[in-house]
Amino acid sequence: MIAFTATISVAQTDPDNQQSIGVPYPGKAEPAGAFRGLTEIDTMVDLSFMYTHLRGDDMSGAYGGLPQLGAGISLATGDRTRFFLSAHYGKKSGDPYYSIDGLSDEDGLTVKALPLMIGIKINTSQRQDFRLYLGGAFQYTFLWEDLTTGDVNDNPMDIEASGSGAGYYFFLGPEFPLGKGTSALGAEFGFGGSKGNVTASSHSHGVDLTGVHARIYYTFGL
Repeated sequence: MIAFTATISVAQTDPDNQQSIGVPYPGKAEPAGAFRGLTEIDTMVDLSFMYTHLRGDDMSGAYGGLPQLGAGISLATGDRTRFFLSAHYGKKSGDPYYSIDGLSDEDGLTVKALPLMIGIKINTSQRQDFRLYLGGAFQYTFLWEDLTTGDVNDNPMDIEASGSGAGYYFFLGPEFPLGKGTSALGAEFGFGGSKGNVTASSHSHGVDLTGVHARIYYTFGL
């Protein structure tokens, strides 16, 4: 009887068998610094509308801004990071004589752009009701610019120039999950764009599509 009581006493004081009060067995605590926000879905597709307010004097004066439709795909690379690829297409008519008093042609100039982007974004929010992305991308853009003018005999003539440009894009924006979180609505506010040259048989000139960007998008998981 004495030996039996001693055995029970040792078992009760064994620290390996003790359990913290209020912690379910096995009582593993959450690691310090663990991410508590919304984790990333493996593969997402997005559809978007973007508007760029052009900042270059010539581009801003002639066109003002450039609306674009886009689509992209992104892959989760961690609990809070995504790698993405996207493409947009924009077209806008403008006035090549915007700086000349008394002379204008609202549709005399047309720019078309196809920007391609590759980048990464990080969810900086630890909340469970939205993500707040901070990201950046490299941008490569195919460019076209058409000018309606006249020849030496004042006959209508179109000059079609094409080329490409490169640049960067930095952005910040919230994303709000819908339903069970496999789709979401988001917004981005960014800065950057591409610069390049377009060339025709008779001339070559620069095109600057950098500016301030606003984008809204719908995204869903595959």
